[in-house]
Amino acid sequence: MSALLYESPTVGGHVTQITVNGRGNIAYVAPGEALSIKGRYVAQNPVEDPTRQVYILLFRRGEFWKCLYNEVPRAEPDATTGTFTFQCTAPTEPGEYEIKSGWAYNWEWPEDAANLLQANPQNTESIGKLIVGLQPQRLPLTVLALPIIPLAMIIGDAALKGKRGR
Repeated sequence: MSALLYESPTVGGHVTQITVNGRGNIAYVAPGEALSIKGRYVAQNPVEDPTRQVYILLFRRGEFWKCLYNEVPRAEPDATTGTFTFQCTAPTEPGEYEIKSGWAYNWEWPEDAANLLQANPQNTESIGKLIVGLQPQRLPLTVLALPIIPLAMIIGDAALKGKRGR
């Protein structure tokens, strides 16, 4: 999943390839488990306004969680790309925690940009999910022992030889 949040088709910021503890973007974790969040980002300014500061932010259950990028990226057609890794702990309260990404321009603090995006959730994009304390249901694998019956007994010898039975 990636968050593609554009002012135009070519500028802004997005997050791709997010993983939680190497398990992909949807992770089942224990309450309070140590987490390693990794991913990639792309940030780009429009050619007509190349000096804007871009914030790429993560949210968890709608609350500001982490600022991933807080710089002035290159202007189109170039882009600034990079990777991020940060350590944190899973919430202690069981439940599903959606991970969202959003971007904003020219704010003094990442928290200010986060407040704007929290007030306008349509400007954020879902990029993953933490499922805390709820493990996926695993069904036991049952091996069925079926008798082996020769095919000739089922459809007849004549049919196997291409002859019509009369």
